[in-house]
Amino acid sequence: MAEEATYSLWFRPFGEVGFELKEQIKEISKHYNAPFFQPHVTLLGNLKENQTELVQLTETLAHSLKPFTIYLEKGDIDDTYFHSLFVNVRKTEPLMDAHNVAKELFDIDEDTAYSPHLSLLYGKQTKKEKYKLLNIMGRSFNMQFDVHSVLLIKTDEDVNKWKKIHNAEFKKHHLEDDF
Repeated sequence: MAEEATYSLWFRPFGEVGFELKEQIKEISKHYNAPFFQPHVTLLGNLKENQTELVQLTETLAHSLKPFTIYLEKGDIDDTYFHSLFVNVRKTEPLMDAHNVAKELFDIDEDTAYSPHLSLLYGKQTKKEKYKLLNIMGRSFNMQFDVHSVLLIKTDEDVNKWKKIHNAEFKKHHLEDDF
């Protein structure tokens, strides 16, 4: 029996910030012989519903959100594969609201706290290697990017096979919507 596919919801940086982060991830990945991946901030992961249903739910989520800014702050490391080297993301009200709306919409009963971040390296490098890299790169990022859409990504185990399934644009809000 085939394993059930796994999906995630991402916010991706585009433009100059997206290019800069993509190049940084590419360079670090090559140096450490680690998988390359697109820069992103995961809103929700480990989604296993039917793909058609997930696309519809992603559209519903996007239409409930207004564009907002994601702020990258301090670099850090962890011992887990997907959090090897990363940049913390400021927990702004719009980001946390988006996470809570997504959890409700996708019926996620999550006990763990949401720790938004943007990974720069996946793998099992030593702490010494990761701290050295962090010190070379600098720990303070002070970058930001606007998000206007949410991506549905098929994120099965093999990073090299991750695939964009759907991009849902946020609803266009008119000035009168705010009154």
